[in-house]
Amino acid sequence: MKKRASRSANIRTKFILYFLLIGLIPLAAASYLIYETSSKEVVSNEKEWLGAETENTVSSMEDWILKRLDEITIISKSNAIINGDLEERSQIMSVVKEQDPNYETVVVTGKDGIVEAHTTASNVGTLDLSDRDYFINGMKGEQTISNVIVSKATGNRIIVVATPITSQQGDVIGVVSASVNFESLVQQFLEDEEGANNGTYPVLIDQENVIQYHPETDLVGKRVDEAAFSADLANLLQEGKTASGTKTVQENGEDLLVSYAPLQAGGFGIYLFTPLDVVLAVTDSIRNIAIIIMIAAFILITLAAVLIANGISKPIKQLTGQVQTIAAGDLTGEKLAIRSKDELGILAKDISTMKENLHSLILQVKEGSEQTASTSAQLAASADQSNQTSMLIAESMQTVAEGASAQSEMVSESVQALDEVAQGIQHMAEASALITEKSNVTLDKAGAGSGSVEKTIQQMNAIHESVIGSDQLTQSLIVRSQDITKILNAITAIADQTNLLALNAAIEAARAGEHGKGFAVVADEVRKLAEESQRSSKEISNIITEIQYDIEQSSKSMKSVIEEVQSGVTVAKDTRELFMEIVELTKDVADHISEMSATSEEISAAAEEVSASFNEISTITKTTTSSTQEVAAGAEEQLAAIEEMSSSARNLSDLALELQNAVTKFKL
Repeated sequence: MKKRASRSANIRTKFILYFLLIGLIPLAAASYLIYETSSKEVVSNEKEWLGAETENTVSSMEDWILKRLDEITIISKSNAIINGDLEERSQIMSVVKEQDPNYETVVVTGKDGIVEAHTTASNVGTLDLSDRDYFINGMKGEQTISNVIVSKATGNRIIVVATPITSQQGDVIGVVSASVNFESLVQQFLEDEEGANNGTYPVLIDQENVIQYHPETDLVGKRVDEAAFSADLANLLQEGKTASGTKTVQENGEDLLVSYAPLQAGGFGIYLFTPLDVVLAVTDSIRNIAIIIMIAAFILITLAAVLIANGISKPIKQLTGQVQTIAAGDLTGEKLAIRSKDELGILAKDISTMKENLHSLILQVKEGSEQTASTSAQLAASADQSNQTSMLIAESMQTVAEGASAQSEMVSESVQALDEVAQGIQHMAEASALITEKSNVTLDKAGAGSGSVEKTIQQMNAIHESVIGSDQLTQSLIVRSQDITKILNAITAIADQTNLLALNAAIEAARAGEHGKGFAVVADEVRKLAEESQRSSKEISNIITEIQYDIEQSSKSMKSVIEEVQSGVTVAKDTRELFMEIVELTKDVADHISEMSATSEEISAAAEEVSASFNEISTITKTTTSSTQEVAAGAEEQLAAIEEMSSSARNLSDLALELQNAVTKFKL
């Protein structure tokens, strides 16, 4: 019984294990692939965003610096700067300084390097700039955008834009320059990037490899080779001054995503850093959802496997136990409590019927053997009195011998029928083993899917069509946003030209003195409107850029979803084929159960033959009894035949004893 319980437990365990393997392995693989794909997509999107953001920042800073250089170039060609006195120069320089709050000073320097005009009057004639590179280059006829330096006038860090002043004869007679507050420039273009996208921060390296901006203030002012950077990061910082790109480096055990681009106007390198673990943090929700789905699937699959395993293994266990009990000769067991209408139910009913027929047959054999034993005893007792009528004794003994022979033949037939019963039981045991085997195969296939496969395929196809339609709309939005960008570029160009024209008008108005004041007011208003247009265009451009970026990411996501949906359709179709295989295997199990039912019928027929044979034995026994009575009546005349009759009686008693011993093997 322990072996049977263990076998049943193994069947249930296999059902549960196979269900979990078939259900969870594909789900785990799909979850892993989705997580990996999402992580790669997130990193790719972050690289694109970071690269675009770096390029935008560099482009904005370069445009701004070059515009300042254009402004200085315009006033350097004005007659007031070339030939004007201090008052005229100061008036024009003040107009330029007021154009942008980032200006600290506007300066006109003579050929000897001494300041001739300055927006801070106290520096005129006293401040010597002859050692500055931008002054030296200017006197050579070159325009210059300086490195980050410390202002002699204010003590602040500045960037200077300078251009030569050329006389009408083409000689360089001085340099006009404007200093831009570096901290103000950083605040306008770089500090907005810090933390803009979950931990992103900027870094600026100047022409001499000096760190001019870094969120860790203790690094500001140090050369790159003096900072404790890794070799990979140091090489990347050097590369960023001449080339643009996006790379991943490791610094202090942390993976960093770095985008870089050179700022040609000034020879700077601009870098945006983002920790990779911050970028991948957005995939944590995907991972958590996958874990929850796995746990829910594990619970549901386990419950389903337990229910199905119990539904199959419990009836098989009952059938196997009943057959083994009958094979051991025990016919006292209770009737099987299987009420199902399937093949297992039919088999259980046939086994119960066979057990009842076999019980009745063995009971009849037992009663017949007992009666035969009793009769043989009576025959032996009568033999002692058979001393009369020897002729009657001879005839009676002949009758007894014939009856015994016939009885022997009937008993042989009964034994043969019992053999057939044993063979039928063995056949049933083999068929039960086949049922178990086929049930295991059915288990392997039954867990391959759940739910309505056909409905899943239809829904996935519908999703596939909807996603394709959304992708087409996204592509149309990309084209239209590009058209808007072209229009904004045209508006920005017009605003830039208007600003320069307003500056020229302001300069001419300043030269006109009192007569140009009204014109100067108008020029200032035009300039303000142009600047407002520039700011609005820039804001709109930024919004359009973000929209284009979102649209592009949406388009990529749509394409990824299309591929995933198509993969889902393929998996659903494979699941449908597995269910078809399960149906075929189930049919095989039904065939074997039918074969066991046929065997049960053969056993039942053999039992009927045994019953008929023992009925004949009973009739012959009655004839033997009658003859024995005649022998008893003539015992006195047949004294000579007493020994022979006693011998026959002993043989009959031994035969009855053997039959009783055979019957005792069965429990009734």
